[in-house]
Amino acid sequence: MSFQSLFENGEKMQNLNEKELAGNNRLRALCGKHADIEERIERELKYPAARETLLKKLKLQKLKVKEQIEAERRKKLH
Repeated sequence: MSFQSLFENGEKMQNLNEKELAGNNRLRALCGKHADIEERIERELKYPAARETLLKKLKLQKLKVKEQIEAERRKKLH
């Protein structure tokens, strides 16, 4: 999954691009982690007996990572 195709609640994350990620290994790592969690959520949702507890945990992790991404982006702007 590319960094530009990261989604949160059906909306594309704001303007993540390679230029912004260049030289920021932490931001790149967080974006990769966010994409991995999204893929895990999608896999879990494919099963009729999706484990609600696991899904809630994954969604919470994804939200925390998104918040870290946004904090890192704000830090870079200042």
